[in-house]
Amino acid sequence: DATSGDNNNHDTNENNKLGDLFMSLGGSGGPKIITAVFQVFFNYAVLGMPLFESISHPRIHNQLLYHNQDVSAYDESTTLKGQRIDVSARTKEALTRRGQKLLPVDYVGTVQAAVVDFETDRLTAVSDIRKGGSP
Repeated sequence: DATSGDNNNHDTNENNKLGDLFMSLGGSGGPKIITAVFQVFFNYAVLGMPLFESISHPRIHNQLLYHNQDVSAYDESTTLKGQRIDVSARTKEALTRRGQKLLPVDYVGTVQAAVVDFETDRLTAVSDIRKGGSP
């Protein structure tokens, strides 16, 4: 009971040998690493998507100049296992209405992540399907 100070729930910080760590992630893809890692973190930690969906979800990449073009690159590819990754038409339309020039690309970086579930104290790891699910 939170009001009496009597806590019958498991305190995962006591049980979790990793302390307060809840997520570790990284990526590959040169200048696309930051946007790829951020989008995975946002999908998982803010939007509450499961880890696999957070990583496999289509992504958008924007930098000052992408191959000397003023464009926003977006996922449009087929994985090694034949899965399609496409940014939704709604998202592309919204970006176009905001003046973005869009460029479909088949690689917007890859991400690998591991998370700790504080309720079960279980560790889950996922490698990006863009690399066949292998690190």
